[in-house]
Amino acid sequence: MQYEMTFKHCVARQALWGGNGKSRRNLNAKPHVGLLSPAATVREATADDANAIAAFDREYSVCQAREEIERGISRVHVALDDGAGNEVVGWLAAWLVPPYELQIIQITVSPAMRRQGVGSMLLQTAIDTYGPSVSQVVLEVRENNVAACGLYEKVGFARLGAVRKNYYADGAGALCMALNTEAR
Repeated sequence: MQYEMTFKHCVARQALWGGNGKSRRNLNAKPHVGLLSPAATVREATADDANAIAAFDREYSVCQAREEIERGISRVHVALDDGAGNEVVGWLAAWLVPPYELQIIQITVSPAMRRQGVGSMLLQTAIDTYGPSVSQVVLEVRENNVAACGLYEKVGFARLGAVRKNYYADGAGALCMALNTEAR
């Protein structure tokens, strides 16, 4: 089956397959709910955005951000604060894993703009960019990141399987989450 061969490259494959060899595409996640409309706009990132991304995302250097933006399989979006001279206040990197999965690789919003709908807007833009060609969106999140987990659940993501222990460099575990976009 083509899906099985491609899906093995997915970061969250163990959680999604559940070890029994059957896909869990029909997750019981609630459908997407309405999002806030922050005073921000989202556009596709350019290499010129790398400095601004690295300024507030401690996990990415300017070089790493630029590499992600220029990577062939990556689609990167930035959120711009409409009231602050179009300053970059958030970003999202996603990879399309054929035939129908979208992996959220990174999403970060500057501390000053959190809880204002910017993260939701970035997620929705990434999902809408691929439209009907994507039936599932997956991501990993720090198990202790209550705010991020709340955002993902609000958008419709469901938690999958057990925590992936020692997933992050500092030893923190990761929750695998997925959103079935066919239900939208």
